Amino acid sequence: MQDRLDAGEALLVSSWSVAELLYATEKRPENEGHIPPSDLDEVVAFLKDEERGFEIAPVTMDVTVEMRSVPRAWTNDPWDRAIIATARAVDATLVTADQPHRDNPDIDTLW
Repeated sequence: MQDRLDAGEALLVSSWSVAELLYATEKRPENEGHIPPSDLDEVVAFLKDEERGFEIAPVTMDVTVEMRSVPRAWTNDPWDRAIIATARAVDATLVTADQPHRDNPDIDTLW
């Protein structure tokens, strides 16, 4: 992946990924892996820093419609479905540690 960044390719980050972090920040109490809001602010600032080589994939109608092509049999998690749909809608490789997604031949993955 670093070689792609070194070659000038942007690493696409789904807006849904940031939304999922926000949700996790609000959902979990501090003693259960809570993400402090200041950490989320740092993540957003890091991703928005043009020098880092990230591009934010917005939530678009194409992404939303593409969610229909991500069956619940693959995942019941709405965030995962949206993130997978984003990758598919923009024809990008999904970077994930989730083994079920990596094992799915219908999802182009990298980790």
